[in-house]
Amino acid sequence: MTVTLKTGALIGTDETTGQNITGGTTFTGSEVDLFGNATSEGWLRLYLKYTDASSAGTIDVSLFFSRVTGQSYQDQSSLVASIVPVASTQKIYLGDFQASRYVTGKVSSNGGGNLTNVTLGYELYQES
Repeated sequence: MTVTLKTGALIGTDETTGQNITGGTTFTGSEVDLFGNATSEGWLRLYLKYTDASSAGTIDVSLFFSRVTGQSYQDQSSLVASIVPVASTQKIYLGDFQASRYVTGKVSSNGGGNLTNVTLGYELYQES
């Protein structure tokens, strides 16, 4: 068995090139094929990096590992964290999760401030 480390982002490109999310809105990333095959398994270490000029409201992060045929990922809600923002740039560890082949993430800005440079990043420890 071989273990490989891969890094990537469910939202944004990397830690320096993120997604802007206007206050009071939600951004859902595209579906990502983590493994590229149906035989691997692994663990996903998830983190959120953002810049906020406000410390109002919350930032909600959801992670979707699977969906039922005919339903969207959002029908399978999986809230990972609800964070009170700090008016600065933050990188927050969100936890380790057993990964499935396909995954997507969602970030909601529930405050008055706009989030800039948002990255929902991961480290994938893949066993094959």
